[in-house]
Amino acid sequence: MAVKINNITVHKIQPPKGSKIDFGAEIRGADLENLSEEDFKIIRNALYENSVVLFKNQQSLSPKAQFELTQKFDPSAGSYGHGKTIDAKRSVLHPDLKTIPHQPQVQVIGNGPVAEFEGLKDITLKHPHHKTFHKEPISEADDRDATRFYRWHIDAALYDLSPPKVTSLMAVKVPKTETQTLRYDDGTNDEMKVPRGSTAFVSSYRMYDLLSETDKEFARTTKVQYAAHPYIWMSPA
Repeated sequence: MAVKINNITVHKIQPPKGSKIDFGAEIRGADLENLSEEDFKIIRNALYENSVVLFKNQQSLSPKAQFELTQKFDPSAGSYGHGKTIDAKRSVLHPDLKTIPHQPQVQVIGNGPVAEFEGLKDITLKHPHHKTFHKEPISEADDRDATRFYRWHIDAALYDLSPPKVTSLMAVKVPKTETQTLRYDDGTNDEMKVPRGSTAFVSSYRMYDLLSETDKEFARTTKVQYAAHPYIWMSPA
């Protein structure tokens, strides 16, 4: 069912048959380069009602517009991470990220050589691989055709900062037609066909609902103390 307000429509994502997915929506008709406050209110409400929202065919969106859309959810958020770059090359994430020179709040991720993109020239991107976080990674022989979930995370510099309200991710260029077999690493031997370069989203609401009452209480009453710069600390490992 689509909900239409002005020129913007919000479409609930229809889950596959047998799936218990109950979140996610596609927003159509929004001009992300020229958002009015009324347009943003529609987008904001759609996100908080659906947890994840998708805008298709936005590969020409400018980094400036992407950042401005993200910042509208939290005007106090003005930098990427802690806003410090002096130790960036020491971070274990350094091979995975490249900062856009004219919009340093936006990072570029991907895989392979890129001749030029938004002021970056002759860069080589390295896609994160599940073998860095899995005890028993998929064999080299099966690596092209099979994959695993990389690891659950939220995009945030959590030390001494509040968690971010939202994260935005824009696909500029994605692999065409090819799929991989996603192998679950939870003992079930479940498998699923996924497009290459896929990003999976999970609902923390549903994760919480699946907990026992004891674990729910633990989650509600527990605080986490984060390390100051964990990706720099672990980089020599």
